Amino acid sequence: SIQSADLATGVGGKILKFAQVSTGTLLDLSSISSMTDLTDLSISFTPISASSSLWIQAILSMRFKGSTSEYGYMAAQIVDGSTVLQEEQHHYRGYAQGGVGTGIILHTDTSTITGYVASTGSTNARTIKAQAKGTGSTELKMNGSTGYSFLSIMEIAA
Repeated sequence: SIQSADLATGVGGKILKFAQVSTGTLLDLSSISSMTDLTDLSISFTPISASSSLWIQAILSMRFKGSTSEYGYMAAQIVDGSTVLQEEQHHYRGYAQGGVGTGIILHTDTSTITGYVASTGSTNARTIKAQAKGTGSTELKMNGSTGYSFLSIMEIAA
């Protein structure tokens, strides 16, 4: 009989391991102007192979709410231990409800961030997590409109 481990041996590109977490927890980042860990979007991951690669993806459901003087803004990143793998910045430039300069800018968006580790380098455990920040002066909420956010990791054979 053939086992899944036999199929992956010596063949690059096979998925060796997969992990995912998701959350619907509301997290208010409105007053956060420095990168902070996103609640429930952290995975303790131990690679199977020291020569494999990691494909990491965070899908964040974010709600921006600006003011008449500032549009919505956020930055988010994927971190492997203390190493930033990928950072994305998002600005929402929309319309002012109630007329230009008199209303509030409001937008809900799903933002995707993809990170990549070319080689795991070891089979040591690591913590991979998503982080985000706003400007500190606009409303920013994760899962603010009953959304869900996800973090997933695929380990791929070399």
